[in-house]
Amino acid sequence: MMDTVARTFFQAGVWQPEYLDNFRDEVGRFHEVLQDFGDLLERETPPNGISLEQLLQGPSPTQ
Repeated sequence: MMDTVARTFFQAGVWQPEYLDNFRDEVGRFHEVLQDFGDLLERETPPNGISLEQLLQGPSPTQ
């Protein structure tokens, strides 16, 4: 879930990654997404139409 929110915070659309075969690979992907997200924050990339509060709260129940 966090990986989807982090990616769509800066990029338009919906990101629905395919399921990986094992938990270790999922954890690896999660760490890659965190690194990408950190890089975007360091570069002060403008968000894609949502506030920082929305990022921290996650998507609304209607989404």
